Amino acid sequence: MNNFKDQLVISEEDSRIDLIRRALASQFGESDFIPEKDLQRQSTGIDRYYGRFKIEYKIRETYYPDMLFEIVSNNVSGALGWAEKDLACDFFVYAFYDKKIVYIFYYTSLKNVWENNKHD
Repeated sequence: MNNFKDQLVISEEDSRIDLIRRALASQFGESDFIPEKDLQRQSTGIDRYYGRFKIEYKIRETYYPDMLFEIVSNNVSGALGWAEKDLACDFFVYAFYDKKIVYIFYYTSLKNVWENNKHD
């Protein structure tokens, strides 16, 4: 299991944030990419704001030909992972840092795909 605090520090490095910002700019035009500082809001699925959009993102260091849908985020507490929560974000961004691949999903569409297929 990854250490949340360590992963947060890594995901907030300028090069990783810039990768996501550039992908968002390619789809929506240039805008500020402002971090959410309130931990309560972050826990609802808002990592940053890009213009008027609320963004949640996950960055995997190494490319794999899959996407991990996190069901449980903490095995000890049993806290739900992002796939099982109802997040407040508009877009869910999933990136593979080593290959510089970024996917941008409408969150409600991604959530619907998960809900309709999670038992398959």
